[in-house]
Amino acid sequence: IGQRAAQRGMAAQVGEHVEQAGGGVDSFQFAVAGDSAGSAVDIITNFRHGANGDRLLFASASVTGGSLVYRTDETFAGGGVASAYLDASQRTFHADLNGDGVSDTQVLLIGVPFLVQANVGVY
Repeated sequence: IGQRAAQRGMAAQVGEHVEQAGGGVDSFQFAVAGDSAGSAVDIITNFRHGANGDRLLFASASVTGGSLVYRTDETFAGGGVASAYLDASQRTFHADLNGDGVSDTQVLLIGVPFLVQANVGVY
């Protein structure tokens, strides 16, 4: 993840990173599926959720169909539809970028109780 204010991207960085969102709207970019997964989960603090909040963005080349659907029911869409959700009890964001119903990317969002579609997207 990385790039302050307009964008923060960890694009070329693989492995666990800890990032802190700033005062404005931040976009955290993930270039490759699996950059933040398993024992190398990225952590973001001060992430502002909601319609005018920060964003988690994924490279279009990594996302089946070119769009990512945010789901509030804490499940993946599956069936070839790229989707994401926040496990509210664990404060962990999960993204299924290829639509197979399995988490490809996880991000620990410290202090975030919910997300909305505006917080998730493709670049």
